[in-house]
Amino acid sequence: MAYDQTYGQTARRHARKTMAKPRNEELDQACLKWFRQLRGTATENVDQFRDKLRSLIDCEWLSLNQVYNADETGLYFRSLPTNTLADEKEKCVPGRKLSKTRVSALCGANATGRHRLQPEVVGTAKNPCCLRGVMDRLPVIYYPSRVLTRIFSNWFFNHAFKEIVRFQTETLGIPCDQVKALMLLDNASAHPCERELVGENGRIGCLFLPPNTTSILQPMDQGIIAATKCLYRRKFLGEVMVVLEDDDEVTAEEDTRGARTLENMKKYTLKSAIFNWATAWKDVKTSTLENGWKRLLSGEEPVDDFEGFEATDFMNQLRNAGERVTEETIDNWLESDEGDPGYQILTDEEIAASVTATEEQLANEDDEEDEDLIPDIPKLKQVCEAIDMLIDYMEHPNTNNEHFRPALPTYLRESREKIIKAQQRA
Repeated sequence: MAYDQTYGQTARRHARKTMAKPRNEELDQACLKWFRQLRGTATENVDQFRDKLRSLIDCEWLSLNQVYNADETGLYFRSLPTNTLADEKEKCVPGRKLSKTRVSALCGANATGRHRLQPEVVGTAKNPCCLRGVMDRLPVIYYPSRVLTRIFSNWFFNHAFKEIVRFQTETLGIPCDQVKALMLLDNASAHPCERELVGENGRIGCLFLPPNTTSILQPMDQGIIAATKCLYRRKFLGEVMVVLEDDDEVTAEEDTRGARTLENMKKYTLKSAIFNWATAWKDVKTSTLENGWKRLLSGEEPVDDFEGFEATDFMNQLRNAGERVTEETIDNWLESDEGDPGYQILTDEEIAASVTATEEQLANEDDEEDEDLIPDIPKLKQVCEAIDMLIDYMEHPNTNNEHFRPALPTYLRESREKIIKAQQRA
């Protein structure tokens, strides 16, 4: 029973569903009794921890700008709802399924929502082909799971600590020697113990939530990560789904949208997912971030803030692309990675293999990871033609120019001139 992962985030969606009758009523009653006992214990821990947190905030003279929470989650970044045209096409193709491609992500922010920590993404390969050339310009902190142990410690000391110091000194105007903060974490096995997570000044530390309370107390689990995933999935659908324009008509016999969407999914790489995830995290409302802390700080129930992200909203987006999906299908899709804690427990053999792997082996794995997903580099002539087409579209009298910055056509023309010079030198 995935109590820790399901409570709170999906209460509204689950409320619409009807529970099937159990096959074994005695077992079901025993599980229910255990669940209620666990919940009762968790409730007692909640009240005790809330008092402990309030006392710590008061004793350390912390403001809510100095109290943080961070949490990991898993993300199937190329997943589509079942029974879509592309999903049916993919089922017929042997080999690795794009929809099962997974990364882990970490999000963190303070209790006021004024400071969002740079998100972290953990992939498989050390140097994915699609990230070569942009690794130092990514909007996230990227880690390879196969070659780096103690990822969380690295993130905490090398990134989160520095970001917190910078925010407090530059934004809050706090002297550097007076910077302090408290990071709340769940007791996941991927996290080191509290005494290991203390900043060099001794004034930035961590406090673990009580066991079996993360789904009740952890702010990131109170709709914040769920909202980020919804924003991400809306961007993902916008990039891969094929929507017909104007008077384009198709019949069932000649409808190629499923195949075209599947091709778009193949072009949708880890780089696409990283940039969309970073944008989604940035687009989460400040009110959503604040709302996630209500249950922990004051015992208030968080107010649902999923306007625009209901199953019906995604269903309309998919139907505009010619898909015939049901609300239940969308619900299952939105919940597909909800219980994923964002980390995987490795066996001893896997740990040993990751430690002893040679650079050559890792490089070969990187190449195998996504070499079939990297398109050929466009020719300079094709780039110029694409720029010309974009300029023509932006300057057409019937185009809504509100979507574009006024200086963009000028910038595009300058870029085209540089490309033409590069052609001439070649």
